[in-house]
Amino acid sequence: MSRTTRFIDQNIRRIRPKPFTLAMLQDIPGGQVGLLPASIQGKPLKVEFAPWDNSNPTPENPESVELFWNEVSVGIKSWSSRIEPDDFFIEVPALNLSQGRHEVDYQLILATGQAEPSDIRVLTIDLQAPALNNPSELLFPAEVLTAGVTKDYLAAYGDSVKVNVPFHKVAAPGDVIVGEWKNLSNGVSHSF
Repeated sequence: MSRTTRFIDQNIRRIRPKPFTLAMLQDIPGGQVGLLPASIQGKPLKVEFAPWDNSNPTPENPESVELFWNEVSVGIKSWSSRIEPDDFFIEVPALNLSQGRHEVDYQLILATGQAEPSDIRVLTIDLQAPALNNPSELLFPAEVLTAGVTKDYLAAYGDSVKVNVPFHKVAAPGDVIVGEWKNLSNGVSHSF
């Protein structure tokens, strides 16, 4: 059922605030809107909504929230008594968390029967790691490649080694590339 169809015949007095999730990363200028971390995969996503004024559910006149993920209902919660402060959420099943841009909204039905739809929250799931060119090794200064990291080199460059990351094909603001430094003499690796 489309968003327009859901609300077309209802007496709508106001639009509820957008749903939110604490898992959402802060937007980066030029980046993907509402980006979710890859760590959410395989787990339900807790989507929350703000409490509403004048809530008064009863067994005769319950209140409910229906959550929509890309215009498809993914959960309904109903209350017939006072709503606990930590109960203003619905979990999106893990199977809905697929690659791409998703629109999330909800509809609140008050005890009076009045429907109040929410504004739409855009969430983005990006499961594709940055694709580095081949070869993908870090680019070290020529001096380091020929002589290694020496005490003289570190003294000249403030105890640091500057490396460049090779160009990657599908770059997006906020991409993180993890490098690994392995000590060949003892096999110990360090990520950076």
